[in-house]
Amino acid sequence: MTNEHTPLSWFEACKKAAENYRAGRFELYPITHEAYWWGLGCVPPAIQKGGAFLCGEPYTHTIDEQGRERGVYAYAAELSEGKYYGGALLTIPQARALTGAELWAAIDAPILAAIIARRDGRALEAFCITRTHAKVIAAAKAGGIDGGELDEQLQAIS
Repeated sequence: MTNEHTPLSWFEACKKAAENYRAGRFELYPITHEAYWWGLGCVPPAIQKGGAFLCGEPYTHTIDEQGRERGVYAYAAELSEGKYYGGALLTIPQARALTGAELWAAIDAPILAAIIARRDGRALEAFCITRTHAKVIAAAKAGGIDGGELDEQLQAIS
């Protein structure tokens, strides 16, 4: 059993990535050191920049805004020494356009979603205290969290 703090294997991260892709969410989860290196080494990466890469074999394909077919790849990143994240599917243009703020929102999104689902006021208060208002809203947006539900729980802890 995993929670929002338990690093996932590569296969668990890919399962989460597929679920999130179908739901239109961009979320990242902690993955193990071994998972990161397995994803990087199983096939040559489609792209790699610093510690981030798209696994070289597309999960699926999509049509972009210009009508071009694009591969959709599993994304993983080492964002700080020993901190690995995965669980998202992106096209090459989407990966190249990612900002640091979007990455951190994607990391916070599943944590916030788990707190909201548990209706854990103390954890929600701690989450909000350690992040700016804009970061809380970005995490909610990245995770597809209903704004009304978030507002209701925030008001309960005020």
